[in-house]
Amino acid sequence: MKMRYVLVSWLLVCLVGFDFASPTALQQQNEFLFQQLQRVHGLTDAQMNAIRKIFAKSAILGKEIRR
Repeated sequence: MKMRYVLVSWLLVCLVGFDFASPTALQQQNEFLFQQLQRVHGLTDAQMNAIRKIFAKSAILGKEIRR
């Protein structure tokens, strides 16, 4: 349940619309998000690794949003 909340939270962040300038900026933004998720929700390293794998496999999550 907590993992679902984390992913829904990230999707809402995406919908608000970050405008990323470069792949490096996108990676930095994702890393910042991961750090915040871990800190705020008290996630373990294993949980964060699972989230990172989900993002890595996704064609949408954590990718650049074009408007």
